[in-house]
Order: sequence, then C-alpha cells, then structure tokens
Amino acid sequence: MSDSLEFVSAFRDNNEEIYDLVCRGVYHHDEHKIRSALNDEVIKSKLTNLLDFYRYPNDQSARKLESELKWAGTQPLSATMKNFLNQLSLKLNLNQEQTFRLAELFFINHHSIFERVKSQETELVQKELGNLFRPIISLYYKERIYLIRTMTQIVMNTTIEGHPGQAVCLEFLSELKMTKKLEDLIWNQYKAVCKKEIPSQVYAPLEREEWFLQILHEEKELLELLISINYAFAHCSAAQILGYAELYVEQDFRGSYKAILADSHLMEYRSKHHEFVQQISDLSLFHLLSSIRLDIFAEQQTIPEFNPNKNPFNLLANQAELKSIHDFLIGLSDRIDRIPDHISPFMLAWWCLIAWGRLFPEQYVNTSALDIDSLAELIMKFDILNFLNVITKRSPFTGPQTELSCALKYIMLNFVSSISASQALSEKRSKDLLVQVTCACLEKEGCHEALNHFWREHFPNKNGLYSILADLSAVYPHDPEGFLQFVSILVGDSSNSYAEEVVHYLDNLETFTYPSFEENIAYVSGADPRERRVVASVSMKSQVIEIPQGTTGYITAERVSSNAVIVRWEIRYSLWPVLFMYWEDMLNNLKHGNQVSNAENILNQYMNLLCHIIILQPNIGPILERLGLREPANNPSDVKVTDKQKGTPNLELCRLLLDTFIELAKLALPPLETLSLIIDAIKAELNFERQKSENSSMILALKQISEDRYGMINIYTHPLFMNINKLQMTEREAGNYETSISLLDLCVDIISDNSFIVQFPVDSSGLLGEILKFVISEVLPECMNWPISYKWRAAKLGFDFLTVLFKKYNKFSFPQGVAMSLNLQYLDLITNQLNKIDIVEFLANSLQVIMIRSELNELNFVNLHWIRSEKENNDPEELRAIKSMIFSALNTLDEIASLALYSEKIGKEYSLDHVQAIKDVRSLLTQNLGDEETLPLVTALLSYVNFQFSRNFLDDEEPLSVPSLSVLSKVVIYWSLLSQKPTLEHFLTGSYQQIKADFIKYFWSSFSMDQSSDLSNRQKAQAGKAFLEFIIICFPLQKSFVTSACSRNDISVELRSVLVSFAEFSRENVNETTMELLFHYITFYEEIINNHSLFPGIYNSIFQEQGLLSICFDAITNVFQNIKDPQKFEGCLVLHCFSSVMSILLHNSNKNSADKEHAIKEMFKEEILGHLLRLLSKCIANPSTSSKMLEVEEWLQNSGISANITDYAILQLHNKAYWRLFDCNPNQYGEIHYYIDLDKLSLILKTLGVNYELIQKIEEVGRKINAEKSLLDSQFSALIKFKQLFAFLVGYGNSNKPLALLDQTISLENKTLVIAPAKSVIESHTRAFEILAKVSDPLWAEITKEANSRNEFVLKCIEEKYEIIMYAFNLAIHIYQSRQEYSQSSTSSQKAMEYEVTAREEFHRISNKIMTEFAQYFERLQVPSVGAFSLVLVVFGYFIKARTEGLESRAEQFTLAIIPRLARFLNSDSQFFALLVTIFEESLFFLQTQEVINIYKSLPCIRIMLEKISSPKCTDQEFLSVIKFSFAFARTVQGARFLLSERIFSNLASASQLKVKTEYQNRFRDPQHILWCWVLMLLNEMHDILSDDPAFLSQLYNFISGFSDRFQKILSFNLSTEGKYGRQIVAHKQFSLGYLEELDLMTSLIKKFIDNYKYWKASHKEMIESWVILIAQQALRIYSTSIDIPHTFPPVSEHEVKMSNKTVPDQTIEERKQRNYAWMQETPRRSILEGFPNRYREEAIKAPTKIQPSVFAYRVEAVLLSCLTNIMSSLIGIIQISRSSPFLDPLLLLDVGKFSMLIYNKLNQDQKYYKNLEKISNEEYQSAENSLLYGSLNHTYQIDTQKLCEIAQGVFEMAFYLISKSDLGSISDIKSEASYILKEWKQNTSTGIFGGENNDQFLTWLIEQF
Repeated sequence: MSDSLEFVSAFRDNNEEIYDLVCRGVYHHDEHKIRSALNDEVIKSKLTNLLDFYRYPNDQSARKLESELKWAGTQPLSATMKNFLNQLSLKLNLNQEQTFRLAELFFINHHSIFERVKSQETELVQKELGNLFRPIISLYYKERIYLIRTMTQIVMNTTIEGHPGQAVCLEFLSELKMTKKLEDLIWNQYKAVCKKEIPSQVYAPLEREEWFLQILHEEKELLELLISINYAFAHCSAAQILGYAELYVEQDFRGSYKAILADSHLMEYRSKHHEFVQQISDLSLFHLLSSIRLDIFAEQQTIPEFNPNKNPFNLLANQAELKSIHDFLIGLSDRIDRIPDHISPFMLAWWCLIAWGRLFPEQYVNTSALDIDSLAELIMKFDILNFLNVITKRSPFTGPQTELSCALKYIMLNFVSSISASQALSEKRSKDLLVQVTCACLEKEGCHEALNHFWREHFPNKNGLYSILADLSAVYPHDPEGFLQFVSILVGDSSNSYAEEVVHYLDNLETFTYPSFEENIAYVSGADPRERRVVASVSMKSQVIEIPQGTTGYITAERVSSNAVIVRWEIRYSLWPVLFMYWEDMLNNLKHGNQVSNAENILNQYMNLLCHIIILQPNIGPILERLGLREPANNPSDVKVTDKQKGTPNLELCRLLLDTFIELAKLALPPLETLSLIIDAIKAELNFERQKSENSSMILALKQISEDRYGMINIYTHPLFMNINKLQMTEREAGNYETSISLLDLCVDIISDNSFIVQFPVDSSGLLGEILKFVISEVLPECMNWPISYKWRAAKLGFDFLTVLFKKYNKFSFPQGVAMSLNLQYLDLITNQLNKIDIVEFLANSLQVIMIRSELNELNFVNLHWIRSEKENNDPEELRAIKSMIFSALNTLDEIASLALYSEKIGKEYSLDHVQAIKDVRSLLTQNLGDEETLPLVTALLSYVNFQFSRNFLDDEEPLSVPSLSVLSKVVIYWSLLSQKPTLEHFLTGSYQQIKADFIKYFWSSFSMDQSSDLSNRQKAQAGKAFLEFIIICFPLQKSFVTSACSRNDISVELRSVLVSFAEFSRENVNETTMELLFHYITFYEEIINNHSLFPGIYNSIFQEQGLLSICFDAITNVFQNIKDPQKFEGCLVLHCFSSVMSILLHNSNKNSADKEHAIKEMFKEEILGHLLRLLSKCIANPSTSSKMLEVEEWLQNSGISANITDYAILQLHNKAYWRLFDCNPNQYGEIHYYIDLDKLSLILKTLGVNYELIQKIEEVGRKINAEKSLLDSQFSALIKFKQLFAFLVGYGNSNKPLALLDQTISLENKTLVIAPAKSVIESHTRAFEILAKVSDPLWAEITKEANSRNEFVLKCIEEKYEIIMYAFNLAIHIYQSRQEYSQSSTSSQKAMEYEVTAREEFHRISNKIMTEFAQYFERLQVPSVGAFSLVLVVFGYFIKARTEGLESRAEQFTLAIIPRLARFLNSDSQFFALLVTIFEESLFFLQTQEVINIYKSLPCIRIMLEKISSPKCTDQEFLSVIKFSFAFARTVQGARFLLSERIFSNLASASQLKVKTEYQNRFRDPQHILWCWVLMLLNEMHDILSDDPAFLSQLYNFISGFSDRFQKILSFNLSTEGKYGRQIVAHKQFSLGYLEELDLMTSLIKKFIDNYKYWKASHKEMIESWVILIAQQALRIYSTSIDIPHTFPPVSEHEVKMSNKTVPDQTIEERKQRNYAWMQETPRRSILEGFPNRYREEAIKAPTKIQPSVFAYRVEAVLLSCLTNIMSSLIGIIQISRSSPFLDPLLLLDVGKFSMLIYNKLNQDQKYYKNLEKISNEEYQSAENSLLYGSLNHTYQIDTQKLCEIAQGVFEMAFYLISKSDLGSISDIKSEASYILKEWKQNTSTGIFGGENNDQFLTWLIEQF
C-alpha cells in the first residue's frame, strides 16, 4: 500500500473485507469490535441502501472530480487521469466521485501501477490507463456482489442459535429497522436489475458479455438474499406473493435472460449464462415456497393458535388477496404447455395451504369458495416430485454455500412434510420419489438444520417426516431398501451426528412385516373385516425373530403364494440381530462362491447404514456388536435374550468388516461406494481403539483373517490386498477412486499404530510390505493422473504416509543395542521401498512455485497446481484440496529436513544418506538457482508462508501450523553446519524481493496483538509463535534478513504494545498457548539483546525503550496465574521467562542502562522476588521417582532386557536448538540433554514381549522422569541467570576475570569460587539486608531437603543455590567493611537507622540458623560438593566480620562442632582437598590456641595434609592450601611445634612443586615459583616463632641446604662488568619483579640465620657465609647507578604490564616526570652530580625516566628497598659476628646511599602524589581478581609511604657505616664523593628525623670521617 494512500480505509471501501468480517470475523473478534465496524457511517450507508448506494453520474459529481478530488487528499489529478475517470464513469454508469473512490481502492492494491500513472501525461500512460478499464470494472462488479452477500450473511447469522455473530447482527438490523422494509428494498432492486439496460459506452464484445453475466449474477445474489430474509423473519402478504409469482411467470423463471439472450453473441459465455439462469430459476421457486412458511403447519397435528400477523395465517385471513392468488394459479391452465415446471411446486404448496386452512373455524378462515379440485387437477398435469428430485441434485441446492443450502433444504423439507401430511400422493412411485427428495434434504452439506428439525420436532411429536419413516418401517424387512436408505440418511454427518438416536430407534422397532403361512394365522373375531386383522395361532420364528403365539397383526394387500400372505406383525424387536444374521449368511455365500446378485443391494444398504454409524461414532461399535450378536432379536423386556460367545470386544465386528471388504472386492462389479464406506468404518474403529487399548481389535482382526485364510501369517501377502489390482482396474473404468482413497487413508492409520509392528513383525508378515507396495509403488506414481476430485486427496494422503514413514526413522534408529535386528529389518524394508521412487521429485512437483505476471504486469508467486485450478474452474473445494496437499507435502519435507539435519550433525558413521530422499533434500536445500519460471526450493518455502496467510481457506477454529516456517528453521540451522554458509538473501534477489516484502508484512501482522487479522485468537497466537521461532533462529545466522525484517516497524513500540497486552490480559482467557506465546516474545527480546553487536540499530531501539523490563514482569505475573506453584509445562515456561528477563536485565546493568535501577527495583520487589524464590527454591524431584526408576531397571533386567530406561532417550545434538525447544512438549521443555521417548520405549518393549502391565508402569515412571527433568532443567537455567544477576546486584560481574574468596584462591576442576569485594548496586543497606534474608532463607531450607538427592539435575541446582547464598553473605561482609565510612557519611534519620538494625539482625539470625545447622547437615551429607564447602568458608568470613560489628554469635561452638564433621571428607584422594584445607585455615580464627591443638591432635587432618604435599599426585592448588594452613597454624609456638612433630620439613623436601626453574611462564607467574615463595614465607614465620628451638633450627638448616643451588642462583646478580673496579655494565640482562620478591624472602631468611649464628656456625657456616659473600659481591650490584632499573626489572606478566600503565588519575606523563624530579630543580644549590669527572655516571643518572611513577614501578622500588634493608642488616650482622667483613665495593655502597637518598627525596617532595599512588597500588595488588594470578601472595603487598621513607633513611646510614669500615674507604675519590653525598643528604633531610641529637651526631661523625 502506498504511503500516500494510507489515509483511505481499505476496509470501509472494500466490500469483500466487510463480508469477511461478518462471515469469518465474528469467530475471531469480540462483539464490540464487530459492532463498532458495522456502525461505521460508510458501512451503514452501504448496507442500508445496498445497490442503491451506487449513484448515476451527475453534474455535481463531475465538477467535484474536476476541481476538488485529489489522491490521498493532497496529490492533484492529472488531465489524463481525469479523462480516464470520466470514461470509466460512463462505462460503469457510476457517478464520478464514486468512480474516483473505486479507482483509489484499486490503486491501493496496485501501488506500482499508481506510481507510474498518477501524474504523467505521456502516451504510454494513456495506453496503460486504457488497460485498466477491465480490471477496475471487474473490481466494481465484485464490490456489488459482495455488498449483497454481506447483507445475506448478516441475515443468516441471525438464524443460527449460538452463532457468535447472532446478537450483533440482530442488533444491527433492529437498529436500522430493516426487518420489515428490507424485503421491499431488495425486491425493488431485483426488478430494477432485471430492467437494467446496458450503458452506451459498453460496446466491446467482452465488456458486453461480462455486463450481461454481472446482471444475472446480481439477480441470483438478490434472490438468495430474499430467500434468507423469508427464512429468517419475513412474513409476506398475499399481494407480495402474487407480485413475485406474476413476475417469475412473466420471466419464465429465468430472470432477465430473455433480454440478454437477444444481445449475447459469444458462445463461450453461453454456458456461464445457462448456469446462472438455472440457479435463478430454482431460487425463484424457493423464494415462492419460503414466502408461504409451510414449516408452521407442517409440523403440527393440531390447529395452532391463529396469528393473523404471520404466515401462513395472514395469507388465509385476507379473503380478497387469497382469492386473487388462487385465481392467478387457476388462470394458468390456459397456457399450461408454455409454463415452466417451476410453478408446479408453488401450486402444490398453495393447495396444501388451502387444505390446511379448512381445518380452522370459519370465523377465522373461510376457503369454501375456492375451487380446490380444479387446482388439484392442474397440479396433476405436472410431474412435481420428479422435478423436485432433479432440483435437489444441482446447485444451489447442493452448492458450497452452507448457510444457503441449509435454508433451501429446510424449505424443501417442510414442503415435503406438507405433501406427506396432506396425503396428496398415494401411488408407490410418488412415495419413492418423495423418499428420494426427503433424503436429499437430509444429507450432505447444509443438512444440519433439516436434521435437527426432524429429530427435535417431527420424531418426538410423530408428525411431518415421521409419517414417511413410519410407512417405510411398516414394510421392513419384507421390502427393506427404502427403509434402510432413509434411516442411513437420518444418521447425519460429522457435524450433526444422530447415530445414537438411530441405534436406539432400530433397537426398538414395533412392526415386523414378513410372509406367513395361512395355516399359522387366524382372523381376529369381531374385528372390521376391512382391516384383515389376524393373530398367530402357533409360535413362529422368522430369521432371528420369535413371533409368540397370540401375536396380533394384519394382512397387507400383497400375497406371495397361494397359501402365504404378507403379515405386518405388531411386535417389538431389534433390527441389529437381523442385520448381523443376514450379513453373516451373505458373507458365507460369498466365501463359497454362491451367486448373491439379487440380495447384493440389500447387503450394501445394510453396510451403508452400519458403516455410517461407526464412522460417525466408533464408540458405538461395541454396542452394535453386542446388539447384533444376541438371539433372539426380540426386545429384552419381552423375551429372554442370550448373547453369542464373544472374545475381545469389537473383534467380531472388525473381522466381519474386513471379510466383507475382501469378499466384495472379488465380485465382477465391486460396489465401490460400499467398499469405501467399509474401509472408512475400519479406519474409524482403528483410530478409536488406538486411544484406549493395548492392542486394537482391528489389528487383531487383520492378524486373525490372515491366519484363517492361509492357516498362518503369510510372509508375502495379506488378504486385504489380495484383489487390489482387480479393484484398481474397476476404479479406472468407473473413474471412481474413492475406495483407493479410503484404503490409502487406512494405510496411513495402520502404519501409525504402534500395535501394528507388535502384531505383524517384519520377519513374519507380508502386511507391511503390501502396504508399502500399495502406497509407494502403485498409488503415488499414478495419483497425479487421477480425476481432479481424487488426485489431490490421494497426493495429500500419500504425503501423510511418507511423513509417518520418515518419523519411523526417529522411532527405530535408537537405541542401537535394543531390538536392533528388528529395527534394521524394519528400516531396511522402508528404505528399499522409499528408494524405488524419486520422492524428492514428487515433492518438488507438488510444491513447485512459478513466477507469473498478471495482466497488469504484476508479479505473483503461486503454486503451479493452484494457479491452474484457479484459471480452469476456480472450484473452492478443489482449491481446498490442493491447499491440504501442499501442507501435507510441506510436513513431509519438514520431516525429511529434520533427518537431513540430524544426519549432518551425527556424522558419516551414523548418517542416513542411504535414504535417497534425505540425500536429495540436503542437496536441494543449498540450490539457489531455478529456471525462468520455477523458484528454488528455499524461495518457494518463503512464498508458501505468504501463500498460507494470504488465502482465506481456514476453518473458523482450524489449528494453524506453518510447516513452511518449520522447514525454513531447519534449513537455517542446517546451513550453519556447512563450511559455505548460504544466506536467505541469496534466495531473495531480483524479482524475489517481493516475496521477502510480503513475508515481513505477515510477520509484523502476526507480531502485533491487535485483532485486525482474519485469524482467530488461537490461530494468531500459533502464527506469531511460528514467525518468532524462525526469526529467533535467524538472529545469529542471517544478519541481513533479520535486519530487514525487524527494521520495517518501530520494534520497541511494537514490543511494548505486545507486552502491555499480556500485562492486561484477562486471566480467564489465559491458556497454554498464551503462556507459550509470551515466552516467545520474551525470548525474542532476549535474542535482540544477546546479538546487540550484530544488530546495533535494532538493539539501540530496544535498549533505549524505558520501562520495558517492568512491563515484562507485569506480563509474566499476569499470564502465569499459578505462579506460586506452577506445574510441569507452565512451570517450565515461567522459569524460562524469568531466566530471559534476568539475562536482559543483567546485560542492561552491565551497559549502565538508564532503565537499570528501575528494572532492578522491579525485579527485587517483594512480590516478584517472592514469586521467583518460590520457583527457584521449590523442591521438584520426588524421591519416589528415583526409587521407582530403580525398580523399573530391575524389572527390565528380570525380563531379560539389558538396556536401562534412559537408553531409550532421544539425544539432542545441539546446544541451543530452538526447533526442538519450540516443539513445546508439555513433558519436555528447555535445553535438557535428553528426554525419554515413551512411544518408542513402549513400542520396543512390546516387540520384545514385555508384559503390558509392566510397560504401563515403565511409561508412568518415564513420564514422571521427563516432567521432573524438564522442570529441573528449567529451574537450573533460571538459577544460573538469577545467580549472575544477584552477583551483579551484590557487587560482582564488573570484570571477566576470575575472582577469589576472602583473600583466598580456590579453583577445582575448572570451577572457581568467585567472591570478591565490590560496591553493591543496592545503595540502601536496609534494603540489602532484607533482600539477603529473603534470598538466603528459602534457598538454604530447600538445600537441606535435597542435599542427598541422586538426581544429577537436582545436584546442579543445589550448586547454584550454594553460590547465590555465598553472594548474599559476601555482600554482608563488604557492607560491614564499609560500615565506618557509611556511618560517617550517612545522614539517615534515626528511624531509618533503626530499620537497618532490624534488617541486619534478621539476616544475622538467619546466618546463625545456617551456622547452627551446618554440623547436622554435614553429618548426614552423602554427596559433598564444592558449593557446600565453599558456603562454609563464606559463612566463616561473615562471622569474622560480624564479630567486628559487635554482633553476638556462638561461632566458636559451631566451629568446634563443624570441624570433625568436615574432617571425615578429608583424605588424600578427595577432590575437595584444597577447599577443605582452606576451611580449616579459616576456622583457626574462631578457636583458642589450646582448642586448636586439642582438636587437630584428635583428628588426622594435619598428617593427611602433610603427606599429601609429598605425593606426586598433589596439585599446585592443594599444595598451596596446605602451606597457607601451615602458615596460619604455625603462628603459635604450639602450632609450629606440632607441625614440626608431623615432619613438615621431610614432606616439603619430597614435594615435586618446589623444583623451581623460572619465575614466569607464558606471561603469567609460574605456579611453582609462587609455591616456593610461600614456603619461604612459612620458613620465615616458623623461624620467628621457634628462633630459639635447636631442634627446629637443625631441621630448618638441613631442609634449606637441599635448596642451596636455588639460593646461589638468586643471590648471584650475574651481570658482566669491566673497567675500574668492574663498575661499568657491559651487557644488560633483564630480571623481574618475581625475582626481586624471591630475593626479598631469601635475604630476610638469611638475616634471621645470621642473628642465630651460634646455631649454625658449626654445621652450616660455610654455606651461609658463601651466601653472604654472594650478597656483597653480586646482589648489591642491583643498586649500581649503572643499572637501568626500568630496563632491568621490566613488567613481564600481563598483570604487571597492566600495572605499569596504571598511575594516579588525571595527571599527564610530563606532569609526573616533573613532579618526580622536582627536588632536583626547585633549589638553585649545586648538586653533587654536577661537574663530576666520570661522565658515564653523570649520563647514567641524568635521565629522568629511570623509575616511572606507576603502580608497578612503585612496587619495584618498595621491594628493592625491602631487599636492601635485609642485605645491609645481613652485612652488618656478619661483620659484627666475624669481626671481619667480606670484600665490599665502596662505590657500590655509595650507589646504595644515592639510591636510598633518591627514593627518600621523591617520597618527601611529593607526599600527596605518592600517598594516592600508595592507595591505588594497595587496592590493585590486593584486589581479589589478582588472587589467582599471585596465589594470594598479592595480599602481602602492603605499601606504606611513610615506612618506606624510614627504611630509606636506615639504609642510607647503614651504607655509609659499611663504607667507613671498608678498606677502600680511605681512597681520595671515594672520600670526596662520599663527602658530597653526605652533605647533600644533610641538606635534604630535616633535623631530628632520626630521632634527635644522636642522629645528628652520627651524621656529623660520618661527614668528619670523609
């Protein structure tokens, strides 16, 4: 539609849409919408005036066209266009303005044409406009027809009780007050149309013929409307009826055809004219009959109340008018030969009316003056009943318009009833014709009203048609055919079944007419001789009927012999035993080859009756069998009845039906109609029993027949198909393939029945082979050559059969170890047959879509068969059959595509490419080239989506599936698996872009929730779901297509509107479809967010929409009514909805969305959070299910079956396969890994002979397992999302790197415990504690219930619950950490503070409860996990912080109780070893020293730990946890000695982790180096505690001596030097921060060793003194001014590089450089570096880039100072001990002094900057995200700027002290330089900084020395 024309309401101007609204829209929309549409002024004007709405041309309209009318109200008309519209107006004889509106309507639907012709004035435009005359004229004709049809539909809607549009239409008609005047209006328009003359401008032959055709069409439609009005409520006067009759007689009941015939010249139009004329003739008759309203008196035996205002009373009340009609009819006798037969039924109806009127008293009606006998004589000249019989066999009586057909049949039925009641006919031929006409009224389409009328009025009141039924039953069974035919019709059809009523009626017949010998009867004395009443003088038996002595009856007129007469006995009996006996006798005769031609018709009648009943209500089958097998057949209330011995219910009936089909098929002329009915009855029984029994009696009967006829089950053939070739030849000759159609349908049902494969194993039965051969080899290749009425149905059933076959691959291809031989035989047989024909070619031919251009040069993409049918005959029934065939073909293709996709995923080993169809389809799905007209398959599939939604052939409540979208979804997934990934855009190039545009249009139509669509609410929901599934699958794979689809409308507005609709949805209308649809919309929303990088435009539109998530919550809580306790499918859906919303919210939060805070508040509102927590914490798994499953496994094993129940699972070979997810099986939903296919399980167990009761129990357990696993899977998914969102809420998720727990590092099997300090999103501490309490309590309660579950999904959910509770406790920990800052900055009121205290205490109460329950919980815990132990660790951390807050607890007591329970899980092979050791480490905080010793002495924990570290299986993580525990445990003397007693050093010496080779590995710290550093820390710690313990020191020195090489390597700062004193660096070598940290720990330990000189001087003197020499000669060179520290110690790891780039914010590099060296430039005094003779020293120190002021550089400086302190202390210590010093280079000592002075001056000169840098450095290095990188060593990296200043001062003094003691200290150069440095130091340090005068004196002394 053009944007410029959108202001025009196509609905207001398009009569077809108005018709569709009142026809189908009433089923889809509410009354308010229909009412408001009908009350539209334009629509009301049209319906009020009908054809008078269209006015003739006039001057005013012409002037308006010339000056006022504009396209869309804005675009002026060109002169060419005005000329065109004027000419069109003359051709249509329609005023100019309405002509303009008509053209506007045409251009709305043909926008491309409009764009070409709207404003140009060229000859080409004039030519194109000339081509538009015919299509616009056709549109006008169609508009007129649909306007009449709309009013007809409105009238008919008022007649149908319970019709959804009845009230609205009645209200509309009553408001317009049209019920009285409508008939006159239409009659006048009918007369006007009949007199209409062809416009002068219509002169072309085709135009003239189409105008004539239109006139006839309008007459027909107006007559239908007149009949509808009479049928609904009109009561015509006699004058009106006379006017009708006179005009119809004048027209010869042919409308205006007389005038048309003279001007019509084209023969091709004559057949269409004749068709319309014939319908006009019949409708004229029905109009006359409907005007009398015979239904009122036809159904009454008594005279009803006289009402002069209604027909037929008012016809009789006016004597003058009554006589005028009578005289008119009598006057027709003069021209009787020229009058058409159509007048005769009206004459007979009038005669019946007069005869009925004479029953009234004369004060009401006086008809005595009317000559009724003359009228009767005139009537007898017509063969009325034969004429009526002809009418009932043609349109419109049998037309496709069900409502009209219903009205006509009702009118005819009442006419026939009137004839019967008036006894106007007597001869047998007339009665037979009357029965034929009556049957025509009661069968096929439109019979429901007539049938209802019979069963509700005639039958109970025994009037009307009941008299016909009574007459026919009176001659049964002597003359049964008419009776059986009539009763068969009374059964009804599928929409109006009276099978039960018929069965009951036939079980209680009251007359039995049969020949009787005169010797067995006696005349009744005293009776009227004319009645010929008799009585049975003896007991007689005829067939299965007993006629007791004394039974009365009467003799009919017939005599069968000289001594036998026909007697109608008055006895109650049942027809069914008679039928069964006759049936069995005939069947035996047929089996023995006896001639039964005379009785064949009766058998067929019996079969028709029986099969009709079974087809309509197969549940009556057992009743029929019970009634039919009893003997005698008399009514049980009169005679005792015995039943024949029977076995399985219905088995005898099924056997008889099958035998009958087999025998009748043998006949020379098989009765095709009967055979078809028998097959349909067999199919009905089969389908009915499939639902309720283990083995269908029909399947058993098939097996029994084979055994009876062949003595065994024949492996080559089956009797059912024994005569199939002969039957097909008969069908071919007769052109009737109904039997093959029915048999084909039966084959589909048999192959679908699971009991079939059980009763007919592949290796012992030929039935399967016969079925496959019949369908695949005989029907499918030939069906397309059958007549039109059969071929499409056959093709449709053929595709249904193929669909079932391909589904068998899913049923029988798994499991491979169970019944595999059977499966292979079954599949091999199917495969062999499937490969015999080219199925894909059959599919491609059926689904072939061609591109055609209309006469207006517009492109259309239509199915080849559809367009041919439309052009040839345009029969709606045929089109409907083609549509069904198309969708069945698409279903077959869908199944093959599923297998192709499976085959692609499973790999070549298990591929299904041996099935040629699968292989061909895989090839076809990637072909994007068609021929000039035919579309590629994928393009055709897209066109079928448009085809389905653009064709209005949907039944009102027909379930809507979109198989083309399902196939396309699989195609897109299949493409994603290929190396060359096609896109949809490749298939939508060029002309195919129109398909894409239409697809997008229908997508948005289904996306919105408005009710403007033609679909019902249910169909709209299913369509929306199908489109959303496809688009969601396309999201990550088809970028261009999705962008086009989602960009057409404002997606944010549309999505908001949809979600608001769900939020406001009426709860009583919520159903499973509604819930499912909401889930799809939310998933669609989530996919947009998840794929934001691919679709930034769509994402931004959605992302910026405010409040969308809040509406999601409202929609979820509104739609899911049982959200508190959802079950199965509903539970899965609501959990997935919450999961998706949380995923969206988490994304928005990470993106810092403006909607974030509001959405989070919505999420954590009390109501929403309460609902969600109930869902997340709900205990789903039932322990009894697991126990029953174990019982099932035991049963299977006892039955000799090795497979477990889960072996029958369907594996899902995809991570996120929406096409499985959206199958929406209520027992399986989500991304579960497998679910048990119960059908397949049952089938295979049956084939293996498992007991039926056992199978039922197994299926019950399987259903429970599926339901629980689906819910658990959904709960797990939601828990994951809630955990992630809750993590963000409490301060997580800001980094992608792993986090650590309370300064600890725990990582097991790729699972990292992630707890870290961060700022919470929740600003209110009160609200935070409320949420934490609400979250923790229910989750912990459910954990304690389910902890020992053996269900893997339950355990997965429990792990997520553990983590969520850990997050809660972690937030509480960090709130306590920030309490002081919060208290200082808080301005909250006292009341608010009280609320916070209350909330905090409530959470603390829950924490105490959890802590209290830990001991009991772990005592009974059988399935330990990471989450359980991690939770203990976090709770410990919480209580540590809670203690600092002054919150009381009994953590010490709880710890004492918990540790022994946890200790039972600790062993060297435990997967939780490291985590448990960490818990033990944390527990030390709560215990006193003696308690620690006592508890761990009583437990083997420490011994197990220490033995573990010596094991070669010990991991780095486990080693680290033991060392850290030992580090904490050794902080007391008792603890350290206990470790010593447990031989800690010997275990450490055996550890493989201490073989360190390098500090870094792949740009990360080497784990073994980290462990070595921890060991050095432990040694330092234990030395501090046990420094005076000789035993400890001895073991320590022995242990250290084993690592002497490592010490020597680290202490040797091996740089190449040369020059004087070796002071110039020749080759630089890079070292690292890791090296310095290890050096720091080593020198610290060496310093401690030197302090304990007396303990090692005898045993390890040489080793330690060698280390001191290395320090003096090698390590000290680190501080040489020749060393470029940034180059020598560069950042190595990724983290160090990151730290090297991190500095104090908002400062440029130049500012930092200036600030670092400001002390050099701030004062003009001379520096000691100026004028120094050694240039290399000047150049080395001059560069201001030596140490960059970054976090990393600061850390390097800090470690360098720490090492220097240890080195200086060690050197001084060794000098004091040995009274001699190792060789010390005084120049190096001078460099040490200068280094310390440089550091000191930097820190002092820019204290503020370095204080900030200190804060950043501590935060960065001690952050939790670095714990795993540093093995928690980073938590020891605490930098203190003030302390560094003090260290620098101490180092400076120690350096000059050592210089003074050096032998080279007296060298003049050194003394001179030292003197300058000391003076510089003195000038740059404040007095008293070392503590007073002594320091000044020491400095003065030093200066004096140099």
